[in-house]
Amino acid sequence: MFRNKNFALLVFGQSLANIGDILYITSIISMMYQWTGSSFYTAFVPFTITSAMFLSSLLSPLVMNRWNLKWLLTFSQVGKTIIIFLLTLLVTEMVAVPLIIVFILIAGIGLLDGCANPISQTLIPHYVKSEQLVKANGFFDTITQIIQAGMWFISSLLLIRIGSNSLLWVVIVYSSYLVVSFLF
Repeated sequence: MFRNKNFALLVFGQSLANIGDILYITSIISMMYQWTGSSFYTAFVPFTITSAMFLSSLLSPLVMNRWNLKWLLTFSQVGKTIIIFLLTLLVTEMVAVPLIIVFILIAGIGLLDGCANPISQTLIPHYVKSEQLVKANGFFDTITQIIQAGMWFISSLLLIRIGSNSLLWVVIVYSSYLVVSFLF
C-alpha cells in the first residue's frame, strides 16, 4: 500500500491541501470578526463553507462520471488557489467590498473543496489492491483527522503571532507553491 507512488502522492497532496484550508479558514474567521464585530457574520463563515462543501459533495458524483478524477482533483486545487488569491487581494487591500462578495468567494472555495474528498476517496481503490483497501482508507482518514486536529491549534498560534492578513498571504504562497510543484 505505502509503496504505491500514486497513493502516497494522493495522501501527501491532500494532507498539504488540508493544512492550507485550515490556515485559510482561521484567517477568514478572524478577519470577519475584525471587520464586522458581529458574532453572526463570523459564525456565518464556517456555515457558508460547510454548506457549500455539503452541496458540492452531493453534486460531485455528477462530474466524477464524466471527467478524469486526477484532473478534477487538480482543477479543484487550482481553482481554490485562484479564488483564495482573489479573496486575499480584496480583503487585505481593504477595498470596500460588500460582504456578499466575500461570502460568494468563500462559498466558491467551499464548493471546490467539497469535491476533493469524494474524488480522493474514489481514487484510493484505483491505487491500492482490494485486500489493502480497508487499511488504505483507514490510513488516509487517520492522517486527515490528525492534520485537522493539529492544524487548528497551529493556525491559531500563527494567527496570534503574525495576524490574519499575513496568514492569508502565507496561504497564498503555500497554495501557489503546491499547485506549481504538483503540476510540473
